[in-house]
Amino acid sequence: MTVLPVTVLVVAKAPVAGLAKTRLAASIGDAAAADIAAAALLDTLDAVASTPVVRRVVALTGDLSRACRGDELRARLADFTVIAQRGGDFADRLANAHSDASAGTPVLQIGMDTPQVTAGLLAECGRSLVGCDAVLGPAEDGGWWVLGVSRPEMADCLRTESV
Repeated sequence: MTVLPVTVLVVAKAPVAGLAKTRLAASIGDAAAADIAAAALLDTLDAVASTPVVRRVVALTGDLSRACRGDELRARLADFTVIAQRGGDFADRLANAHSDASAGTPVLQIGMDTPQVTAGLLAECGRSLVGCDAVLGPAEDGGWWVLGVSRPEMADCLRTESV
């Protein structure tokens, strides 16, 4: 399997009860919502860890010591470069994460709650990104499930009020 010259970036939030999946928590409770968030993040990390790329980065916000399944998450993150999210709002944090993760390679960014993602699908997106400026996987809610840019400054367009 050929290793792709791409960085996969996962933008994640520590699954802390009361802070994770708050809309869902309103109907199922804080602990159950945090457990779902932890499971989603662990599944996403598994898919990324199996993707043949040169670099895997998690841009993390929140306190893993308070997170649901925190020990399991810390163990899984040992295979990743973990960076802190920085910026005043989510759009800034996304754009900064692209810049901080790049290391001179194109960046393929996903969120922590991407149930359809597989290593094969990420590899296909990575192969596409190597040959073009950007890739986008639109989501049914109007957002995206994957965003890839060949140069980190291209993610500066995320710094808008509509992100």
